[in-house]
Amino acid sequence: MKHILVTQDAALLKCAPLYFHRGQEVAFQTTLAQEDERWEEQFHRKGDTNSEQVSSFEEYRKAGAAGA
Repeated sequence: MKHILVTQDAALLKCAPLYFHRGQEVAFQTTLAQEDERWEEQFHRKGDTNSEQVSSFEEYRKAGAAGA
């Protein structure tokens, strides 16, 4: 096992995380990009006031870890 992708549904315990083996880097990156786009659409749809500061799930995660 090389990569494990925890999607929003997996974090909400609606499904299991996605597992990718060696040689499946392209599939992992594609799925990650799709999940990030889906998250961004939901985030911007809510009209969050912090949307100018955070442009991706990765930045949101970093901001949360920093306590901002």
